[in-house]
Amino acid sequence: MRVLYLDESGDHNLVKIDPQYPVFVLGGVVMEEQYAATTVAAAIRQFKSEHCGRTDFTLHSADLVRARGAFRSLRHPGRRAQAFEDLNRLMHSLEYTVLACTVSKSGRADMSAEWQGDVYHICFQRLIDRFCDVIGPRIHGGRVVVERRDPVLDAGLEREWGRIRKEGIEDRRALTIRRRISRIELHNKGDRIAGLELADLVVSPIGRHILGKVDHEDWRIISSKLHPDPNGLDGRWGLINL
Repeated sequence: MRVLYLDESGDHNLVKIDPQYPVFVLGGVVMEEQYAATTVAAAIRQFKSEHCGRTDFTLHSADLVRARGAFRSLRHPGRRAQAFEDLNRLMHSLEYTVLACTVSKSGRADMSAEWQGDVYHICFQRLIDRFCDVIGPRIHGGRVVVERRDPVLDAGLEREWGRIRKEGIEDRRALTIRRRISRIELHNKGDRIAGLELADLVVSPIGRHILGKVDHEDWRIISSKLHPDPNGLDGRWGLINL
């Protein structure tokens, strides 16, 4: 079974927009379930052990960048450089593809009725639609794993998933979605799910790229992992920009 592990970067607020980060990204990685639970989990544990001397924490890119929590030792410049070099090597070597949806938020508050809805849900719809193409005709060939946010937002996402299963998404029939995607699962960040940890590493570089900031090696790796267009027409099919 293929699993889409999703995380977000930025917030879904279209009224109060952070001028330093006016973008929202919902995205993540697609992997075979067994591969994620074995190979990816082992690689991430090894990275944690080598650079932190422990594995009992969730790999979070913000902690790594800011050298806080388990990554306090990375305040030493040499250790920091080696950690990022090893992390890039890990991201490059693992077998996964990337699906992501981005929203440049400036000016969206006064646009069409579509944008009066929840930006997270709008992106979620687009990704569910693309994920159905990734799965293909295989019955219950995929599931979606999402990182929890808070009880209210989580309940809203579960309602949205129920609506999608009942009504479909534009040209994507509800029956097709129900047949291809068995379920969605919400998990806490502290659950240390390897697929979600990898998804966390993917979304922030995408946001920086959309904002036109200097691309680093992590973006070059991610761009090479974007899921290819099943029809071979769009080289950036895995990245949806709204």
